[in-house]
Amino acid sequence: GSAAAIAALRNPVSFTASFPSTVRKLHNYWMNGYAQDEWKPISNVTVNLGLRYDTQYHSFNNQLDFTGREVLKQLVDPTSRHDNNNFGPRVGVAWDVTNDTRTLVRAAYGRFYQYLPQGSLRNELGTLLQNSISITNPSYPDPYGGLSQQAFVTVSARPNVNILDDNIQNMTGDTATAGVSRQLMRNLAIHVDGVYTNLRQFARTQNINQPRPAFDFTTLDAATAAKIAAFSTAQLNAARPMANWGNIVQLTSNGWSHYRALYVRLDKRMANRYMYLVSYTRDWTTNSVDNVSDFYHPDLDTGPSGRKHTLVASGGRERLRAAAVRSHIRRGLDHSYGAAVQRALGRRFHRRRHDRFRPGDVAQSGRARQRGHRVRAAEGQRVAGGAQPRADSGEPAAEQRLQPVRHPVEPRAATGRRAQRRSGRTGDQPLRTRQPDRRHRRHLHQHCALELAR
Repeated sequence: GSAAAIAALRNPVSFTASFPSTVRKLHNYWMNGYAQDEWKPISNVTVNLGLRYDTQYHSFNNQLDFTGREVLKQLVDPTSRHDNNNFGPRVGVAWDVTNDTRTLVRAAYGRFYQYLPQGSLRNELGTLLQNSISITNPSYPDPYGGLSQQAFVTVSARPNVNILDDNIQNMTGDTATAGVSRQLMRNLAIHVDGVYTNLRQFARTQNINQPRPAFDFTTLDAATAAKIAAFSTAQLNAARPMANWGNIVQLTSNGWSHYRALYVRLDKRMANRYMYLVSYTRDWTTNSVDNVSDFYHPDLDTGPSGRKHTLVASGGRERLRAAAVRSHIRRGLDHSYGAAVQRALGRRFHRRRHDRFRPGDVAQSGRARQRGHRVRAAEGQRVAGGAQPRADSGEPAAEQRLQPVRHPVEPRAATGRRAQRRSGRTGDQPLRTRQPDRRHRRHLHQHCALELAR
């Protein structure tokens, strides 16, 4: 809620806290290395071989300090923790059956290791160093009601602790795959693969000091229910394996998962501006990875998992590039403006195939257009200065109304005999002018569009 709504709260239900503050120093040294090579015994067979080594050196709270909690030595020995034999071999084979890359058979195997997340080790570092407080219906705003924190600490003869199993190990996984791929058409292929993954040594918690079962709940009757109701806390604690301790929550590595799956995939690569992918997965998964709820019957946490059937279809079609779209838009705008200016000026606008309308282009011969869209000096001056109004009309000419060119183009004389021969004119004949540059054409375009809009 809002800050005002939070400030208006007056009846809290519970309050929890831990004190004093502690600093946890987590050490993690994850080191690994690998070697891999590729070998082709024959032209259509490729073999990959590799070996990897992983170790989490001195990273299992090996530096745990027992100062002020020497009693923990009854439960753990951090100096004995290690997992240094994590060698993972890998091998893969690919066989081009027909030696034309149309049929491929492949198989692979590998062993992998997962480092133990350091966040799960923090509870042991802080155990027996902090006092936990839980107050029901506390006062407000001071949940202690003017008393000290120590007044709410319950001293138990059987402390609850969190520890780490001295035999904890990194999670290990063995994966084997086999499959075949067949090219059906130039850009279409089908793939069939089988996968088996065996994961072991999942990290999870269990209460190793859980009271032993005193009742057979499978045959619960009225007499047994009465005994359960009368069962006291003292009797419950007496049923614990270690009577001097409460709950001992241990982080251990005894979870597992077995995964088997069949993949079928139809893959159309991008060609002719479209692609698609259709895949089907059938999997059989059984695991026991959750925290153990019954230490004496861990098999109760075992069961199937995942989706048995999965069908996925996807595809795409290539769109025009953004630049091509912008070019089409510009071509359409130039065409519309060119047609409007043509009607206003009463002139003919020429354009070549795959070219844009340029409102600054005046009527000219095809030969002159090929030589760079140059026009005669008289034509250039007429476009720059505007035509004179007709004597029999009271209105000024369209060229004068629109005033398309604000910057007249100075004629450039052709120099050299080759230029004179190419133009067919001598030095005393009218000079040709160069076509107005892009900036002048843009100004003409804008002024024409503005006048037409008015």
